[in-house]
Amino acid sequence: MTNDVTKQLETTITQMKEEILHDVRAGHVPRNCASFGELHDYRDANCYGGFCDDDVADELIEQFGGRDADEGMPDGMINFMNAAQGAIDQWIKEGGLL
Repeated sequence: MTNDVTKQLETTITQMKEEILHDVRAGHVPRNCASFGELHDYRDANCYGGFCDDDVADELIEQFGGRDADEGMPDGMINFMNAAQGAIDQWIKEGGLL
């Protein structure tokens, strides 16, 4: 990843943490949630970080090369999302919600 993408990833991870902690404080997600995957039991975890917002998704699609021939997300965007979600999974497993 380039430095700009790395910085963007760090910003996205921070945003995701803030959104998740907001949901914990609001009672939507329990503090003992054990992983990113388990977040799906309470919320659409794929939406943290703005990934479900059209403007954010469209910008990332464009940034990472546009839609592929099958109108799917570009590999770079999927890798970016996986990196962010993986970092959140690790953070939760290390006690980030406690």
